Amino acid sequence: MKFKGLFVAKCFKNGKLVWEDVIKNLITDQGINYILNTSLTGLTAVSTLYLIPFETNYTPLAADTYASKGFVESQTYNESIRQAYTISSTSTKSFNNTNYPAVMVFNAVKTIYGLAVVGGSSIKGDSAASEGILLAAGKFDSSKALTSGKVLSLTYTITGSSS
Repeated sequence: MKFKGLFVAKCFKNGKLVWEDVIKNLITDQGINYILNTSLTGLTAVSTLYLIPFETNYTPLAADTYASKGFVESQTYNESIRQAYTISSTSTKSFNNTNYPAVMVFNAVKTIYGLAVVGGSSIKGDSAASEGILLAAGKFDSSKALTSGKVLSLTYTITGSSS
């Protein structure tokens, strides 16, 4: 079985689209193990997954984990907690949150380099949650500058296939 993921990031200012970018990403080893363990062994799933931006110029690796990753999560947005990845069940071998994008309003100048899907804690910047999962992560081809008032809207699709 193969898994693949795709982020779509859109940046708005005053309701107008400033830029849009797509990131093909990797599902981490921890993410693959989490998917297999929750579906095949009955491991309890984390209650919520979250979409997060990161501010380190870093290319994610399959070996990265929630507790040990090479990037720093950006926390320069108004929302007090991480924004949830809200999905429904599927019969199409694919999940996405296109109906419920994760939206963040930035409150200062910040350059972001990539995005990730994490689970475990809603606390921005947390990496110590014992049940924490780094499901997936990816880096933009070029960094993205955000300024106060810009809105970052994130969607993520994960797809499984038998080939």
